[in-house]
Amino acid sequence: AEVLLSAEDIQTKKEQINEFETSKEKEYRQKIRETSYLAYNTLQSYYKEYEKGNYTKDEAIKKALVIISNITYNDKGYLYLIDTKGNTLYHPTKANIGRNIYDLKDAKGKVFAPTIIKDVIEQKETYSSYFWKKLNSNTVSKKLVHSIYFEPFDIIVSSTTYESNIQVEIDAQKEKAIQKLMPLIDTLFSKEHGHIFILDEEFRIIAHPSKSLMGESLAIGKYSKYVDVLSLSKELIDSSSNQKM
Repeated sequence: AEVLLSAEDIQTKKEQINEFETSKEKEYRQKIRETSYLAYNTLQSYYKEYEKGNYTKDEAIKKALVIISNITYNDKGYLYLIDTKGNTLYHPTKANIGRNIYDLKDAKGKVFAPTIIKDVIEQKETYSSYFWKKLNSNTVSKKLVHSIYFEPFDIIVSSTTYESNIQVEIDAQKEKAIQKLMPLIDTLFSKEHGHIFILDEEFRIIAHPSKSLMGESLAIGKYSKYVDVLSLSKELIDSSSNQKM
């Protein structure tokens, strides 16, 4: 019997990927929030010792920062602490400790610290984003940042991850979905259904009878001059909307 790739098959996989994308973003948000709270709770513990008179305020902060510097993280993000004037109290790159970032611009020229400081003082806990180079790399990625304000020491704790890390997992899930559809796709290629190929949302070829074209983009590169991507995109969107109506 002939097996054809149906719109329902593709829609089901798309919905699964969308659900995965949503759950992954929530997961990463929760991870960086938990890391922020590890540092926050450490500050809180040493503040109690300061209140008891066991340490001066400066001693309590220094001891807390030593503990915080040992909070393990991976290459997917990091933790840093500033005061409300923008002075860096802790950063995994030691050269950044003591640096004032209040007027610092991100990789796209945006001054980000004043907004984070203002919002976290008012709301006590926030999420924000800006663009930054990855640690030990020249790769620029959008950073997702969770910040929380420890008012007794006037310290803002921020835990970060890069959205590209989330995208890597989403892309891997997309690849799995495509691989599961490949037997159906190969059936289309083996029958006389005309010249069929499949694109993703960024106009990359994800399925084609000629395997050498897999991964090529119709939007950029050598094939872009043959394709009016804007017109094609509008036509596909209009076609999809008409089918839903």
